[in-house]
Amino acid sequence: MIFQRTRVLKKVFFRPIIGFLIFFICGIAAGTWFDGFSPLAITAVVISFAHMLWAITKKRNLILTPLGFFLSIGYLSVQPWISPSLPDQHIIHYTKPVRWTIIGTVCNDPIVSQKNYVRFVLNVESLQSGQNSFPAIGRLRVTCRDEIFPELRPGDRIMFPGKIRAIRNFKNPGGFDFERYMAFRTIHATSYITSDKITFLEKYNDQNVTQWFSGARRKIAGIIDNTQPDHASAAIMKALIIGDRDGIDKPLREAFNKSGMGHLLAISGLHVGIVASFFFLLFSRLFSLSQIFLDHAWVGKGSALLCIIPVTAYGLLAGMSPSTQRAVLMITVFLMTFLIKREHDSINTLAIAALVILTVHPPALFSISFQLSFTAVLAIICGFFLLLGDQKDLDSNNFIRKKLSGFFFA
Repeated sequence: MIFQRTRVLKKVFFRPIIGFLIFFICGIAAGTWFDGFSPLAITAVVISFAHMLWAITKKRNLILTPLGFFLSIGYLSVQPWISPSLPDQHIIHYTKPVRWTIIGTVCNDPIVSQKNYVRFVLNVESLQSGQNSFPAIGRLRVTCRDEIFPELRPGDRIMFPGKIRAIRNFKNPGGFDFERYMAFRTIHATSYITSDKITFLEKYNDQNVTQWFSGARRKIAGIIDNTQPDHASAAIMKALIIGDRDGIDKPLREAFNKSGMGHLLAISGLHVGIVASFFFLLFSRLFSLSQIFLDHAWVGKGSALLCIIPVTAYGLLAGMSPSTQRAVLMITVFLMTFLIKREHDSINTLAIAALVILTVHPPALFSISFQLSFTAVLAIICGFFLLLGDQKDLDSNNFIRKKLSGFFFA
């Protein structure tokens, strides 16, 4: 009886992060479906946290209390997006039939459509009406319709006249919840203008890290456009290298999807794995030339530690979509196992990556990119389990090292 209980506890505590993740996801889902229970969730967090502290002092094991803690935390984490408390200066309170002079800073690289319009997000600073000026805050989705567009970059400070409209759904039963989708991006209003109305107040600078990567991404895209005369080839190369899929036409995208190769157009484990494999082998070869690294057995450790830098840099260059975030986090966790000399557990690594992403941005749970990315990798890991039959062979660092290149190139 004691032996059976020990085996059960080992199964429970072997991958505790999975239980935390499942209940955290359930809390996020409950927070989107059932609103208004935040006081109850806060009470549950306080009680469960106090109970866990008591158990630590008494050296007792707990199972249900930590799960309840993560369930309540998940519920509370999504509330700022479901029931936001917007201040009086927020632009949602200025959605009157008035043409404002809107001043703000461009937040992202504008997305150019084939239908002669550009969309970008503006971080509003102030609104003007006649001689009156009002401080304002909030993110505004701006649609610019014209055949010739100004070159906008993140960090550009601009001004234009336009009306502010609240984002609303068409209220079709079972239709796409566009209002909630934009709320998850902290965007609650939109504006429509023409390009000739935009006035530049201040151009961007490259002092910000995000702007630097954005500028590097544009330069790479420009090089691809200049070296590839065919528009379709250039669009595919930009999608494969920097994750820019805006230039891919709908027929070409559908052709990739019908052939079952649409996942290649999204930066994921395949692309990040290539970068990780290349730099790990490069650093290993360089460190093996140093006697100091050889004497202290730091060839693998040093290579893994330095490899995190180009992997993270490539993720930022590729835009850090949910699939890219998942790949970067998983590879980072795997590389850290070289430093702590612990066996690498694939499912635990996947769960850690999901938990980190959802902690930073809980609405990512409802992103199709997040769902497909983690589901596909989980299916691959489970497939390896079924084929090998021995968990230790799959989770050992030796197996991962031998199969790393083949896994990412498959």
